[in-house]
Amino acid sequence: MPTHFSIPDAIANDVRRIIADTLRLPVEQVALDARLDEARLGIDSLGLIKLNVALEEAFDITLPDFTTPEQPHIRSVGDVAALVAQKVSAQANRGVR
Repeated sequence: MPTHFSIPDAIANDVRRIIADTLRLPVEQVALDARLDEARLGIDSLGLIKLNVALEEAFDITLPDFTTPEQPHIRSVGDVAALVAQKVSAQANRGVR
């Protein structure tokens, strides 16, 4: 996921909070540049599924399955936030909530 996509602060903060809640970490430990698979976060495949569902419910969007090999570009918190921002923007542009 290209991280050059402009991520609104509100979405970035919400994504960080949702990841922190999912992992039971303080939000301060969930930086946008943190990799999902590094020791600091260490999200396993079940955690990725839970995160995927939590984000879909929070933003009322549909996301690709983060655990599939077809999603190799989703590696960091920033990648997740950029994807969520793109989906929210696309949905708003279609006039769908």
